[in-house]
Amino acid sequence: MFAALREIPKNSLPQHPLHKGKVTKFTAEAVLSAPARHPEVTVTINYHESSIRVRFNEVDSYQVAWHGHYVAWMEYARNELAGRFGVDAAQIAAAGYRAPVVALELTFLRPARFGEELKLRTTLVRNQSATLEFICQIIGEDGKLSARGRTVHALTDADGVLQYTLPEPIAQRLDSLMGFLGV
Repeated sequence: MFAALREIPKNSLPQHPLHKGKVTKFTAEAVLSAPARHPEVTVTINYHESSIRVRFNEVDSYQVAWHGHYVAWMEYARNELAGRFGVDAAQIAAAGYRAPVVALELTFLRPARFGEELKLRTTLVRNQSATLEFICQIIGEDGKLSARGRTVHALTDADGVLQYTLPEPIAQRLDSLMGFLGV
C-alpha cells in the first residue's frame, strides 16, 4: 500500500533560534519524532505498508512481544518494499553487490501483544552516498505508534570493498523506488 501521512502547512513549521527563519532539511530522526516533539508540525512521508500479526512464539514472559522481534519485523517490511524494485538483499547480491547493515536504531514506545495485528510503514531516505537508509514505523491495532526504527546499509562490491557512489544498475532501481515513494 502506498500513502502519504500528512501535508506540511507551509507557515506552521516551528521556528528554532538556530534556523533564523529558514527551514532546513529534516533528518530521518527529526521526521520520526516531529509529531511527538512538535504536535503542530505535520510531515509528508510516503511509505509502503505491510502487516504482521504477533505470534505466540514472539511474546516473552511479560506477555508482550520480545524486543528482538521488532528488528525482524522491520527487516520483513524493508525487504517487501525493496524487493518490488530489485534492491532486496538477494537482488543486490545477484547484481554483484552487498548492502550490510551498518547502523540500526529502534525506539520502543508501547508494547505489542500476542494476536495484535501491526502495520509496518517503511520508507527510504534519499542519500548522496552509496547507502540505503530505511525508516520504519510499527503501528498497533489502535492506530498508535508502537515503535520506530531506522537501518542504514552501506553498499559494497562482492569482495566487501566500500562503494562511494551508487553503481548504475542499483542507482536506476533506487530511482524507481524513490519515484514510487515520491522522494
